[in-house]
Amino acid sequence: MADKMTRNVFGVIMMSVWHAVMTLVMLPTILIQWLTGTVTTQPPPRRKMASNGQSKNGCSEGPITEEDVEMLKRSWEVLGGDKKTNGVKFFMKLFTMHPSAKDYFADFKGVPLKDMEYNGETTKANRRMVAHATRVMYSLESYIDSLDDLECLKELVRKIAITHKPRNIKAPQFALLTDVLHAVIDDLVGEQSDDVKKMKSAWTKLMEQVCKIVEEEQRDK
Repeated sequence: MADKMTRNVFGVIMMSVWHAVMTLVMLPTILIQWLTGTVTTQPPPRRKMASNGQSKNGCSEGPITEEDVEMLKRSWEVLGGDKKTNGVKFFMKLFTMHPSAKDYFADFKGVPLKDMEYNGETTKANRRMVAHATRVMYSLESYIDSLDDLECLKELVRKIAITHKPRNIKAPQFALLTDVLHAVIDDLVGEQSDDVKKMKSAWTKLMEQVCKIVEEEQRDK
């Protein structure tokens, strides 16, 4: 019995010594990480566009600059303010400027534009348009919210590319949205605004990146 107790005590002592040694060995590393803010429990920094068109970690991510990001966010304060009204306005512009685009939407193909218009009231005739337009506006808002997190932005666009491929909606179709966005900005912000050109340029750059991701994703599937 005495021998067994001796062995147990010895084992406890050895474990204590082991933990003490490991603590002394790891303590300098832990202190350095704590002092420099590089503790391994911290999440990796999100890639964000720098003013030179590169991400903060030096990887090229395209031509979108910090000023473009500011312009996108400022324009969205107007565009995203009333998602139903402005969303339907967006699609009315799309179908007016590019009538063939209606053929890609089973719910809207052959439906007169006047039956899809929205004047603050959802009706049996326009409810599908209002619902779809609102959903698209929230998708665009998710792009704006992810401008400082490029990996998230890319994943959002990839999902859109995958869901739209069966309907044969590809990069050229997405590219049509650029001038439609420009037209909506002209209506809501005003063509005479000093910043409207910068806003439209920023949306052009963003849509170029969207089209690039769509093309790559649909090509690989």
